[in-house]
Amino acid sequence: MGERWKGLVQASCTGTASQTRVMASLCLSAARDALVPPESNVVFFVGDRVEGTYNQEIERLSKLETIAAILVSKLGPSVNAWVVEPSHYKGSFACYDNLVPSLTTSGEPSGASYNPSGLPASRACLSLLTNCLSQPKENGFFSGSHYALTTAAAAQPGGDHPFAGGMRTPRMIFLGFSKGGVVLNQLLAELSHFEECVGLRDVESADFWQKESGGSSLLPTTLEEFMRSIIEVHYVDVGLNCQGAYQTDPHVLEGLARAAQVRDPGLLIAFHGTPRQWQDRFRRWVVQEKDRCVGLLQDAACKHGDGKLQVSETFYFAGRRASLQMHFEIIEALIVS
Repeated sequence: MGERWKGLVQASCTGTASQTRVMASLCLSAARDALVPPESNVVFFVGDRVEGTYNQEIERLSKLETIAAILVSKLGPSVNAWVVEPSHYKGSFACYDNLVPSLTTSGEPSGASYNPSGLPASRACLSLLTNCLSQPKENGFFSGSHYALTTAAAAQPGGDHPFAGGMRTPRMIFLGFSKGGVVLNQLLAELSHFEECVGLRDVESADFWQKESGGSSLLPTTLEEFMRSIIEVHYVDVGLNCQGAYQTDPHVLEGLARAAQVRDPGLLIAFHGTPRQWQDRFRRWVVQEKDRCVGLLQDAACKHGDGKLQVSETFYFAGRRASLQMHFEIIEALIVS
């Protein structure tokens, strides 16, 4: 299954008017006539916009299509890759206010905690990706007829696709690069909150258990499926010019250990960093927050003792002088499952 559809699409989250640019690299059938369900959807949130560096490596690794290709090369041809830009930029600053409700005008967290009420990031992310697929495209790969072909093919026994013999919700893998980490912080708060509420069906919206409009086997079809399909979260050289780069709420991080218990194969929280962020003597809070986040997660994993919550930490380019170029080079150097 090496064929792919690649393209830049624009869509909005349900209920909002602002358009978000998303680079998609999606699995195609061998006949190239339909999209097929992936094993996983990998979603990458970019950081602030960097322009005028005249550095070819930074420019190459800033391109959405380059990032999508790297993700596929690392995670395999049976993944769908989505590289998501913020809803808008304030100058060069990325502003994910369509996913994170409490941000400053420059896109940074406005408080020490991330409010999970209503699951705004999860709901908006699922609707954004679903709306990307719902757009009629000239080549027809996003049409409803192709959904039907895809679903029927995936349900046929004896096929060579991993979904053959029965439909399964694709797993979700999230990566936040640089300021894109604020979306991860919000998602983790919601993931922990979700596991607290789900037993009582204590949710804020009546459509929580209903299918998203236009949903298909290419994506989770309900918010519950979306939450339960999240198995990996990767912080990629995350950092801010203020506090709040990492999720440090003990209650949230303890809840992730419980969330991991009801997932197969569990839940991985991975930290990837360079000297650019973790050895910045002018922003010591970045590494301090990272260390606190890692420590609390490790404590939670040990407390529950079932091995379902996995925490990994990888330092790249040790011994090199911190630079903006290495901040982008980590995207290509990433060690992921």
